[in-house]
Amino acid sequence: MQPTAPNKDLEVIKQMQKGEKASVAFGQPLYFQESNTFYPAKYNIYVDETNPQLHHVTLSDFVLR
Repeated sequence: MQPTAPNKDLEVIKQMQKGEKASVAFGQPLYFQESNTFYPAKYNIYVDETNPQLHHVTLSDFVLR
């Protein structure tokens, strides 16, 4: 699996500091430990609407492998 490029990481950090939402796609591994399992293809970061000091990280865009 390829790591996220450092420039993209810095961009996400800047978005978080501004309170903006961020969604970043990431690569899938070449080999999967289990078949017929869902793996995430994107992580999302957003600020909590009721408490701006909280950030949430979620996984989405799951693919079946």
